[in-house]
Amino acid sequence: MGARITMASAWAFCLAVPGLWLMIERPQVLWFARLDSFLVGLLSFAMGNFVFMYGVADRLFPSVLHREVAWALELIMISVMMTMFFWLGMRLVGAQTS
Repeated sequence: MGARITMASAWAFCLAVPGLWLMIERPQVLWFARLDSFLVGLLSFAMGNFVFMYGVADRLFPSVLHREVAWALELIMISVMMTMFFWLGMRLVGAQTS
């Protein structure tokens, strides 16, 4: 169980930290616009948060999984991820047609 928690923590860290960097710094050297960097950062941070909640918190505190708060938080993270995927996809399709 310790190896799974360590791997999930590392995976969540590798998703959340670059996401925070993209949201806060909004670097100009990347190929996408500033708004897109914020959206990609938010998507990456939400994915890291979800991986941490599902891979680490649910294993360390299994009794919380059956409460409504845990389900609500996981559903919020999934809805943020799906919204960002949809929004970025629409922006990419719009960029290709113009």
